[in-house]
Amino acid sequence: MELRSRGLSAPDPVLAGEEQLGGLVVPNAQSPSLLPDLVIGTWQLMQLPPGVLKKLRAVEAGEPFEPGGRFPQGRYAGSTLTLAGLELQEEQLLCDQDGVVLRLIPFIDHFEVESGSIRGFLEQLALFWEVAQELPEIAELRIAADVGHRVAARLGLRRVEEASDAIVTHYRGKDHWLWQRAAFGPSSIVTFAVTRTADQMVQVAQWAHELSPGAPLRVGYSREGGPERLEALKKAGFAPQQ
Repeated sequence: MELRSRGLSAPDPVLAGEEQLGGLVVPNAQSPSLLPDLVIGTWQLMQLPPGVLKKLRAVEAGEPFEPGGRFPQGRYAGSTLTLAGLELQEEQLLCDQDGVVLRLIPFIDHFEVESGSIRGFLEQLALFWEVAQELPEIAELRIAADVGHRVAARLGLRRVEEASDAIVTHYRGKDHWLWQRAAFGPSSIVTFAVTRTADQMVQVAQWAHELSPGAPLRVGYSREGGPERLEALKKAGFAPQQ
């Protein structure tokens, strides 16, 4: 194996994911000469220009990735994380020893749990691309509460089995995409919702408030439909962050 021939090592979940999927590279949408928009897989990461991996840091952990004989690693919530991919040129996708995928957003030094496996992450990404075609206003409502499964039931949404696992559960309907992420490390349970209209997002927020009064809300303001949804929630009496 190429890693071993270079004197490098990586945990089994990272290597197993690559053996199953073979890796993935999505070229930069602006220019093929720039870093790809998405890179998944150890071999694909090693093909990046010299110096890219050396600059990566697990910022929140306060330690640089270890150089030398181990594929880039860091630590979070007591777990060792291994670099499994890069998205949008700088957001690091990391895999723990159980296969859970986390995203490190460097400029805000923040980890987000994404899925229970590399395969699950890619299924989730495919689902996002599918939804973006059907629901062009993709701004999401983020609810810091365990309400996703119950709101999905009220809406009559179907569970998307191929993109769901022990970490995240996805639900779809004609006008809604809803998903709930489990607690992981210091991260609490979070529910997300994308709706076709601003009024439908207000309805989701109202049901969430009934189920978990006072749960903080946040709107993806910078995404399509974000400003309209933020104003609709404010008019309905909510005070979402953006």
